[in-house]
Amino acid sequence: MAERIEPPPARIEFLCLAERSRGAPLREYVLRQQADAVQALLNTATTPATVLQVQRVLAELARDGTSNAAAAWLLEQAPAGPARIRQAAAFGELPAALDARMQPGCGGSYRGLLGRTHQPLGELALSDYQHAAEQESADPWIWLALAWLGDADPEHALQMSLATAATLSPADARRIQIFALQELALLRHVQGRSADAQAVAKAALQLARQGVDELGGEPAAPGTEPGWRDFGQAGNALAAELQALGHNGPAREVLGEVLPVQQRLAALQPDDLAIQYTLIDMLLRLAVLRDRPPADAGAATRIEQAEAVYAELQRRLPEDSIAERAAWPGTFSPAAASAGMLVLLLGVALLRRLRRRAARVMRATPVEPGALALRRASPTPTYARPRPK
Repeated sequence: MAERIEPPPARIEFLCLAERSRGAPLREYVLRQQADAVQALLNTATTPATVLQVQRVLAELARDGTSNAAAAWLLEQAPAGPARIRQAAAFGELPAALDARMQPGCGGSYRGLLGRTHQPLGELALSDYQHAAEQESADPWIWLALAWLGDADPEHALQMSLATAATLSPADARRIQIFALQELALLRHVQGRSADAQAVAKAALQLARQGVDELGGEPAAPGTEPGWRDFGQAGNALAAELQALGHNGPAREVLGEVLPVQQRLAALQPDDLAIQYTLIDMLLRLAVLRDRPPADAGAATRIEQAEAVYAELQRRLPEDSIAERAAWPGTFSPAAASAGMLVLLLGVALLRRLRRRAARVMRATPVEPGALALRRASPTPTYARPRPK
C-alpha cells in the first residue's frame, strides 16, 4: 500500500517529482489512515474463522495495495463509529480520490479499478468523509480531508479545520493550521484572489518557522523532525505560489532559506523517500527560477544537483530491495508481521486440536484388516453432475 503512495525511485520518473512536495500532507494523512486501518483489521481476528478471513484480505492488500473485501469486512466487523468509516476508506477509496493530487502530473496508481459498489474507485471517498464529519465534527483532520476531497463548500471545511485544531496540543494544532492554510492559499488562487493567496501561504510558512524556532537545535534532535520537515514543505509551497504570481525573486529568497534545512534533513535520513523527493522538488523549482548555486569552481547546476540525488536514490534503493525495507511511512510491515504471527499461532493450535480429535476417532472405531485392505484398493468415487433435462 505504501508503494502506491510513495513509489520507490525505480517506479517514479524524475520529472514526476516536480511539484510533488505540495501533496506531502495528503500522503502523510493517507499513510497514517492506512496504518490505523490495518491495525483495526487485525483487531477483528478473534476466532479461527475471522482469522482466516483477515488472512485472505491481508494477502489481497499485500498483492494489490487495495482491497474492497478488506473495506467491506471492516465496515461489517469493526465497532461502529466514524473511525470505522475512515479506516475502510483508507483501503482504496481515499487514496484513489486523492491520487491525482498526491502524484501531480503522474497519477494513475488506481486507474481502472472499481470500488465496493462497482463505481470507479475513489467515487465514495467524499460521501464517506461527509458521514464521518457528521459523527466526529470535532476532528480537524476530517474537515481538512473533506477540503482535499473537493467538498462542495471547501471554505467551510477549512474554517472548521482551523477552528477545531485549537482542541489539540500546540504542536499538533500548528501542523493542522499549516496544512489548512496551504489549502486555503490554493483555494484563494483558484478564486482569482492572488494577493490573498500569497498572504495565506506566507502565514503558513510563518507558523512553520515559529515551530522550528521553538524546537531549537538541529533537525537531528529527537522529536524535531516533523517540525523541520513542515518548514521545508511550507517554504516550497510558498515559493510555488510566488512563482505562479511571477514573483521569481521572492520565490528564490524563500527557497534559499529552506533549502539548507532540507539538505540537512536529506543527509540525516537518506532512506526517507518523502524527504529526498521534496529536496529534488526544491532543486527543480530553483532550476526553473534560474537560480545559480554559489559560484564555486565547477559547481553543479540545480538541475544537475537534482539529478544526482535521484541517481543516488536509484543506486541505493534498487527495485528488488524495496520489499525488504521496513521503514515505509505508515509502517505497514509491523501490522503484517503481527497478522502473520497471529495466523501462525492459531493455525498450530487448530492443527493440534484436529490431530487429537482424529486420534480419538481412530481409537474408538475398530476396523477389520480385510475391510482396511478393501478400502485401500478401492479408488475414491467421482460423481458426475446430472445433465439438465
